[in-house]
Amino acid sequence: MLQTLQASTAGLPRADGVSFEWETPADLGQHVLTDRTKVSLVVRNLVSNAFKFTSQGKVLVRLLLRDTALVIDVSDTGIGISTDNLPIIFDMFRQVDGSMTRRHDGVGPGLYIVKQFVTRLGGTIEVASTLGRGSRFCIVLPGVCSDQRRSAA
Repeated sequence: MLQTLQASTAGLPRADGVSFEWETPADLGQHVLTDRTKVSLVVRNLVSNAFKFTSQGKVLVRLLLRDTALVIDVSDTGIGISTDNLPIIFDMFRQVDGSMTRRHDGVGPGLYIVKQFVTRLGGTIEVASTLGRGSRFCIVLPGVCSDQRRSAA
């Protein structure tokens, strides 16, 4: 799954001054029972948005295993989102900057789709952002199981 996630994000367009990094656990021996296609689309949409709103600095994808959950953390050093706009970012076809002079393309379904898929996978998504400093999206998905539990299933 990790190779699929990395491959699906490797060719996404980004500004020259933006580095792209992955942090993963040293031991990836755990199995995750989930829908790889949905997880891949979620990560791709979050990384694509991070690149879109980051002109310098970095985008970091961090994968962690926490008990029986997979945690996917996507953070950037981009323009950030104001506290007032955080409640609407997961609405369908809603963008924070709806003005005619906005600098970023798109029609707004990306984060709506992310939220829908994460919910359908039984997970949660949280966002923290500081205007002018960047954003961090944290997804927690159930489905990590030990070899012992996997054999029983």
